[in-house]
Amino acid sequence: MDWLRIPGVRRDRLWLYPSVAVVGLAGLIKLREGALNYFYSETHCYQSVLTNHAAQPYVNCFSVSPTGAFSDVFQADADSDLARNADLGYAMPGLWDGHGHLLQYGEFLNSVDLFGARSMDEARSRVREYLDRNPQAGSREEWLRGVGWDQMVLGQTPTAADLSADDKLKDLYIMLDRVDVHCIWVSQAVLNLLPDPISDVDGGEVVREPGMGVFCDNATRFVQSAMAKLNEVGLVGIHDAGVTPGNLELYKSLARGDDWTVRVYAMIECYERNTFCPDEVEKYVDPDGWLSIQSVKLFADGALGSWGRQSPEGYANGWYAEESLDLDQAIRGFTDGPAHGGFMRGKAGVIRRGSYADWVVLDQPLETLDIEDLRSLKVRETWVAGRIVYNRK
Repeated sequence: MDWLRIPGVRRDRLWLYPSVAVVGLAGLIKLREGALNYFYSETHCYQSVLTNHAAQPYVNCFSVSPTGAFSDVFQADADSDLARNADLGYAMPGLWDGHGHLLQYGEFLNSVDLFGARSMDEARSRVREYLDRNPQAGSREEWLRGVGWDQMVLGQTPTAADLSADDKLKDLYIMLDRVDVHCIWVSQAVLNLLPDPISDVDGGEVVREPGMGVFCDNATRFVQSAMAKLNEVGLVGIHDAGVTPGNLELYKSLARGDDWTVRVYAMIECYERNTFCPDEVEKYVDPDGWLSIQSVKLFADGALGSWGRQSPEGYANGWYAEESLDLDQAIRGFTDGPAHGGFMRGKAGVIRRGSYADWVVLDQPLETLDIEDLRSLKVRETWVAGRIVYNRK
C-alpha cells in the first residue's frame, strides 16, 4: 500500500502517529481552554492586593475567568497601563465566618435587637418599639422574636415576670435568645404551653421548640437579608453551624440563584439532636463551591457566657487583652481556618490561580490601621465568584 508510505519513516513506527495525533489534539484543546480563559478573563488592578498566599504575598493585579475563579495573579509594572489605571482601594481575600447561623441571623435582622441593652427597662422598651412597627407579632401563630440580651449587661437574669410587668407585653408570645443563642427568655404565655412542672432534660435544656415558626417564604427572605448584610461587612462565606434537613433542602433550591451571594458550608442538625439522620439528608457538594453539606453538628456541653457548661468550679466572665490575636492570626481566622475546616484549603480564603474569585476592597490596607480604626472600618466592595455583590456608594 504505497499510499501509506511516508518518506523516511519506517512502517513499524506508523502506529505511533495516531497516538501522537491524539496527544496533540488534547494539547490543542487545553491550549484553547487556556486561550479562552485568557481572552475572556477580566483583569482587576488595585493599589495593592494582599493574597494570603506565601509564594506571592502581595501583588497589584489579578484576572478572573468566566467560571468565577482566579485565572492569573500578578504584579504589573508600575509604568504599565494596568498599574496606572488601577482602581482605588486595597484588595484582600473575601472573609469567612467559621461559626454562624444564617437563617437565625436573617431572623434577627427582622426581629428585636437586644444587643447592648443595659437594663430591663431598656430591653422592654426595645420590645415595645418593635411591636409598634410590627403589631401582628406576639400572637400564638407569629411569636415575637428577638436576640442579643446578656445577663451580665442587663445586671440580672431575666424572667417571664419581667415581661409580664409591662401591660403591653404581658399576654404576648415572646421568645428572646441570649447573645450566644444558647439560652432563651420567654413570656408567661409561652410558659403556659409547657407541662407543669417542667421536666428536666439531659444536658440542662428545658425548652427550645416551638421556636422560630419559620415558613418557606419567611425563610427565603431571612436568607436573602442575611446574605446582603454579610456581604456588607466583607463576608463571602459562612460555616452554618446547625441546619435542619428541611432548611437544607431550601438552601439547595436557592443556591443556584443570583440572590445566593454567600458560600455556605452547612452542618447537619437532625430534628432529634445529637443523632445522625442519613435517611433525611445526603452529603452534597456544589461543584462551584456555593453550598457544601458534609458534616454533622453534635452538642457536648453548654456555653461559657450563659453559664450552661458543666464546671466543677465557678468561673468569671471576661476578656484578657494579653490573649488577643495579632492581625495576621486574625486574618487567618477568617480565611485559612474556615477554608481548612470546610475542606476548601487552596480554594477559599486566598487569592491565587485556581481559587474562588472572592475578594474584598478596603479604603486602606489593614496593616496600617490601629485597633480603633479597625473597629470602625467600612468595606468598599465585596466580590463573590468575580461578581460584585456589595458596593458602598
